[in-house]
Amino acid sequence: MKRVATIGFGRKGAERLIELLNSAGVTIVVDIRRRPDGPLSGYARQRDLPFILRLSGIEYTHRPELAPPTELLDRYREEKDWDAYVPVFEELVLQSAEAKAAMKDVLALPGVPALLCVEPTPEKCHRRLIVERMNDELGPIEIVHLV
Repeated sequence: MKRVATIGFGRKGAERLIELLNSAGVTIVVDIRRRPDGPLSGYARQRDLPFILRLSGIEYTHRPELAPPTELLDRYREEKDWDAYVPVFEELVLQSAEAKAAMKDVLALPGVPALLCVEPTPEKCHRRLIVERMNDELGPIEIVHLV
């Protein structure tokens, strides 16, 4: 059974992030953020993260097709209404042909991929929605949330 991990870099230093990825046997990080070079990304900026990961033998790829649209993300950050966010994310992202193709691509990656975003835990994060959809439509897969 294919294993897919998820991880958020929020509230984690680079060392802890790498420890968690290595403990799960992750071979490639799939960055699913819309703005991977945002000013609050710190060490996880797209210009730095691939280098940090490669030092540990982990590859990096960016799949913005799996990120929430900027307007939806901004609205969620303002309103903090997860129950309103989920159906819109599912309609705009998870039902799109681009996201479906990206999810298939992730499952086709060799080794163990890890979906990465900022939220420290998966409960209210789009990475959980994505991996659950992958399991439902393309699985079964083994889902491992690294926290």
